[in-house]
Amino acid sequence: MEKEKLPTFRCTTDFASLKVISEPYVVFTNRGYAPVVDVENTGDGVKYQFYVQALSIAKKFEEMKKDNDDNFTGLSFKVKKESSEKFAPYIIEKV
Repeated sequence: MEKEKLPTFRCTTDFASLKVISEPYVVFTNRGYAPVVDVENTGDGVKYQFYVQALSIAKKFEEMKKDNDDNFTGLSFKVKKESSEKFAPYIIEKV
């Protein structure tokens, strides 16, 4: 059975509070396969796919999951982009 396709989370320069609700899986994109997790916006309850391949995201997730029995599911964090530039790094803070 195919998994429901969630909308992609679009990060801005304002913090958004998210909670991971799945372990990583891959999706096919126009650039090949990409790792994602499902997240829920804790402000409005909307669920999204959240791409985790950016190094600034992956490094922080590796840190956070050590305190979560090595799981992604259940991680709570705030995320924003450092600037509005296309390839600006992400800022992630554990909640």
